[in-house]
Amino acid sequence: MKRHPADPVLGAGAASGVPAVTTMHQGETMHRMLKLAVVLVALPLLLSTCKGAEPAPLVPTSIIVTPSGRVSLTAVGATQQFAAVVKDQNGNTMATAVVTWTTENAAVATVSATGLATAAGNGQT
Repeated sequence: MKRHPADPVLGAGAASGVPAVTTMHQGETMHRMLKLAVVLVALPLLLSTCKGAEPAPLVPTSIIVTPSGRVSLTAVGATQQFAAVVKDQNGNTMATAVVTWTTENAAVATVSATGLATAAGNGQT
């Protein structure tokens, strides 16, 4: 729809920095002005949305325990140190993750807060 050059056209408004009333130039269409107004309004909104965006929280998704597999402690009092590496959803090590070590049968083996297992008796756990 072509407009007369002197006819005022409603713009995007003062909040977007685009004047509320502007004048069309010869041959310019209403579509072009509306498209420009939408871009001028949407771009600052998009930038402000991205600016304050927080990264997704890190979630522990895997734990790698070493040594892996079955471990045999051949005598009462024998020890084995275990270590755990916790990884997040991106595969990165979570250095501040807390690992709690426990045993299913303290009569067979105990385990310290640091992952040191000590044989306490015969059996499996």
